[in-house]
Amino acid sequence: MTNLAWNAYTSSIKERQYQGVLQGFRLPGTKTKFGETIRAFYNEDSELYTLAQLNEFTKHEITKIGALTDKEVLELEKGRYNPNGVTLKEAERRWPEWYERVIVNGNSTPRKWHIKRDLYDWWLRRLHNDKENIVQGHRYFCMMALATYAIKCDISEEELKSDAFSLVDRMDSLTRDEDNHFSKEDIQDALQAYKIGYCTFPKNSIEYLTGLSMPEGNRRNGRKQTEHLEEARLLRDFRRTRAKKGAWDEHNGRKKETYANSKKAWIVAAWRYEHPTSSNKSVCAKDTGLTRPTVRKWWRGVEELYQISGGAHVHWHSGVTPEKVGGLFKQFFLPDYDMTMAEADGMEMTFKIGIEDNGWYDQEVEESWEEDILRNGRI
Repeated sequence: MTNLAWNAYTSSIKERQYQGVLQGFRLPGTKTKFGETIRAFYNEDSELYTLAQLNEFTKHEITKIGALTDKEVLELEKGRYNPNGVTLKEAERRWPEWYERVIVNGNSTPRKWHIKRDLYDWWLRRLHNDKENIVQGHRYFCMMALATYAIKCDISEEELKSDAFSLVDRMDSLTRDEDNHFSKEDIQDALQAYKIGYCTFPKNSIEYLTGLSMPEGNRRNGRKQTEHLEEARLLRDFRRTRAKKGAWDEHNGRKKETYANSKKAWIVAAWRYEHPTSSNKSVCAKDTGLTRPTVRKWWRGVEELYQISGGAHVHWHSGVTPEKVGGLFKQFFLPDYDMTMAEADGMEMTFKIGIEDNGWYDQEVEESWEEDILRNGRI
């Protein structure tokens, strides 16, 4: 859009200045930095244009090719805004971690990488370097990039402000037009980018807006990622063999989690034994401190134990703990494991024989067991 609107008929400045879609502009009736009143003009007789008509202005005189093809214009005209978007139920299915963090826990803060401050210091040195080709029209974005790198690298706002305001004279010295000096107000505006939402501001956008070239990232020399990693692993294994060492991970990598070795599975099962009539995974996650996807992963542990034990109903005389549940899981899911005295302490298993069993938690079984305890005094 800037390329189309900024031309020889609209501006005498040859080098275009590109602004983001959220760039603020002064409103008509307000004052400029020089005290002049901003004016705007509206022609009531001017007709409104459709998207197709606007696209006609972009077409080349000879080729008649516009910024948008006829098909693209048609698709945009047919497009309808859906205010509902994806339903919460569908969002929970598609993005369970996001749903847990934002909807369940109410944490809408974007997640970010925590990058070493070297990146911030590197950009700050570039802004101070007289050899860097920083030109008028890009100074604001150079300072904005400093703010985004500060948020990426966990730099405090106080340190950012101190570094940014130290660059006022440096940036102002690059002024070519007397009506476009760089001031502290420009710094203050640029520092508005010190927000968590800018933590994912991409490198190519920074390069484009600041006019400063960025170093190339990791290169694969045209190879696909799978091919590149295959060669990297071959080289890794060759070096290990040459050094007369074993496998790179010594076969001691992370073991597959099961009900028999996952402490999180024991925590979920212990909670369910304490709340046998509840099916609310969100409450379980809140009470245990686990994420909802983790709770959902291990939710059926009590049902699995019920099946593998032949329909045993587990009762806990002295309270249930994840460690006791872990011992019970290991007893049934590991072939050669015997529960310790501590794990078996206060635990009793009963079976409902001869009549229909209603699953791992059966109210009739519980009531019968409780009556038996009261009658025989087993505590």
